[in-house]
Amino acid sequence: MLFVFKKAINLFFISTLLFVLVNQASAQESKIDTIPFSLDKKLIIFKGKINGVDIDFAFDTGAQSGVANSKNVAKAQIKTLGKGTKITDSNQVKKKIGDIEIKDFEIAGFHFSKIKDHNIDMPYLYCANLYLLGQTVIKKLNWQFDFEKMLVYISKSPFKENQNSINWPITSYKGNRPHVNFELGGKIFKNLLVDTGFTSVLELDSTYSAVKNAFLQKQNIGQGYQVMASTMGLMGFGKPSLTKEFRMDSIKIGNTLFKDVPIIINPETDNKVGLKFFSDLCRTLTINFSTNSILLDLKPQPKIERSMLDAKITIKEGKFIIIAKTLGENSSSSELEMNEEVLTLNGKKVTDFDGECEFLLWFYLFKENQMIIEKLNGKKITLKRSFID
Repeated sequence: MLFVFKKAINLFFISTLLFVLVNQASAQESKIDTIPFSLDKKLIIFKGKINGVDIDFAFDTGAQSGVANSKNVAKAQIKTLGKGTKITDSNQVKKKIGDIEIKDFEIAGFHFSKIKDHNIDMPYLYCANLYLLGQTVIKKLNWQFDFEKMLVYISKSPFKENQNSINWPITSYKGNRPHVNFELGGKIFKNLLVDTGFTSVLELDSTYSAVKNAFLQKQNIGQGYQVMASTMGLMGFGKPSLTKEFRMDSIKIGNTLFKDVPIIINPETDNKVGLKFFSDLCRTLTINFSTNSILLDLKPQPKIERSMLDAKITIKEGKFIIIAKTLGENSSSSELEMNEEVLTLNGKKVTDFDGECEFLLWFYLFKENQMIIEKLNGKKITLKRSFID
């Protein structure tokens, strides 16, 4: 009888323990944590911890894995591994990058252990001291970004769909990165990368005949722009290529038409939809990886603003060098040449900047509508900002 009583007590404690553990697991699954985020650096930035050390993360669904810079590695004492991994960046440049393993990865109270990512000093991420948060960690959670309150809600359980939400299914993962479909001119196109690390709106290659024809029509009425540009990838700036920009009359997602959408035609990169599409059009962007769905809750009067300086400049070997310019007679950069050295920008010389990082952040985050460029011959040019309309 005593044996039976003890056995009953043991079963009671075991069942109670299981009940507690199941409820704890359920609570962990259903909990929603909230943290602020910022778009000040043209990316979604929020704070987390690596090995207990505060780190600024840049949220990038277009990166199949995360990328640390050497500052992150030193600050958080991140473990480096092996011989590295060969990768190809967005400019199709191949290079070996380092492998790392993170003992404890924390975002808003969610912990992950033994995360394997990569490390390389991508210029902008290094200068802004950002850890590129890629799909290695992103895909383990569900995310809801509120662009009005500038808060991100994070959960292991999917967020509910509102009555007016646009449900944009994730149709595939290529290289661990989410891809969706969209509709143009009555035809459905596949394999559009959802890339929050791409700071612009929509970029498509030159194989879309509907897009090429739409650009020609816009160009004929003076609303199409051609740009010779070097774009920034993981390894830095790539080779210059000719891109075209205009506003597409409409594209269709689900049953919803989006009008006047700025599009870049670029034969050199992936087809992708970027951060500005979501931040300008959406009140909230929800990415439910556990149900493979993206939910868009639109602003009352959504409109995408798109502008660009008529030229871009970087520092090479201690000199200001032109790396991009808009083409055409009406461009304020018509008197500048690709790879041309210039003397000053808004009166600033190269030596006025405390290294290339200070310059990169200054130029990349420049918001004014014009910039004064002084050529080597002393001639000054007012570089203007073109608005894609």
